[in-house]
Amino acid sequence: MSGGIYFALAAAAAWALTVVMPLLLPEFPPLLLSSARYGLLGLASFVVAFPALARARHLLTPRDLVRAMALALLGNAGFFVLFTLAIREAGVTLASLIVGLLPITLTLAGRPGHWRGLLMPMGLATGGTLLMSLEGLIAGTHATRGSLLMGLIYALGALASWTLYGTWNARFLQVDRRFDGRLWASLCGIASGVWSLLLYQLWLVTGPAIAADARWQLFWTVTLLVSVIGSVLGGMLWNAASLRLPLAMLAQCVVFETLCAISYGHLLSATWPGLVEGMSLALLSAGMFWALRRLRARPDAMRR
Repeated sequence: MSGGIYFALAAAAAWALTVVMPLLLPEFPPLLLSSARYGLLGLASFVVAFPALARARHLLTPRDLVRAMALALLGNAGFFVLFTLAIREAGVTLASLIVGLLPITLTLAGRPGHWRGLLMPMGLATGGTLLMSLEGLIAGTHATRGSLLMGLIYALGALASWTLYGTWNARFLQVDRRFDGRLWASLCGIASGVWSLLLYQLWLVTGPAIAADARWQLFWTVTLLVSVIGSVLGGMLWNAASLRLPLAMLAQCVVFETLCAISYGHLLSATWPGLVEGMSLALLSAGMFWALRRLRARPDAMRR
C-alpha cells in the first residue's frame, strides 16, 4: 500500500507542473496552451504505446474506445474548458474554491466503510482550502450576479467532471485487468490528443490574436516538458496508484497537487508564502496525512 501512496504523490507532483505554463507563458491564451499540451500528450502517448499497440489492438473493443474518449474528456479537455469558463465568469478564487473540494467528493465517491473517521481530517483540508480563498473572497469580484451564478455552475461541472473521471478510471483499472496502468494511460493520452483538435478549433473561433513578439520557442519547450512529465508520466503514475489503492486513499493524495503547485509558483517568483497561505498549507498537509494514516489503519473498512 505504501508503494501506491508514493505513486499517487508523485503523480500529483507531476500534474502540478501545469502551473508552470501560465506563469512562464502569460501572453498565450489558456485554450491555445491546453490545445498544444493535449496535442503533444497525444503524440507522446502514441510513441510510448507504439510497441504495445499490436497487443492493444486485439484487446480493445468499441466499448473501450468510447471509454477512453470519455475519460479523456472528463479528466482533461472537458474539465479544463469548464474550469476556464468558471474563472472567466466568477473569478479564479470562487472557481478554485469549488474545485478544491475534489478530495472530499472523491473520498465520498469511494464509499469508505469508516467514513465518519475521516470527518476531522477532511474538515482540516476543507478549512485550508477556505482559508486560502479567504482574502480573494473578501476582496470580492466585479462579476454580475448572473455571471457569478454561471461561474458557480461551470465550477460545479468541473468538480463533477474530474470526480467522475477519478472514480470511473480507478474502478475500471481495478476490475478489468486486461490493461496495465501504463498502456491505459497511453490510450487515454491518445484520446486526449483527439480532443485537442476541438480545443484548437475553439481557440481559432474565440481566442485573441497572438502578439507578434510571442516567445514561440519557449512556448513549445515548456509545453513539451509539461506534456511529457505532467501528463504522460503523471497519468502512468496515477494509474499505477489506482491499481494499488482504494479511491478514498487516492482522493487524499490529490491534496498534494495543490501543495506542489503553490510551491512551484513561489519557486518561480522567488517568494515565500504569506501568513494566511502558510496556515492554509499547514491545514491541507495535516488533513491529508491524518486521513491517510486513518485509512491505512483501517484497510478492512475501505471499499474499492
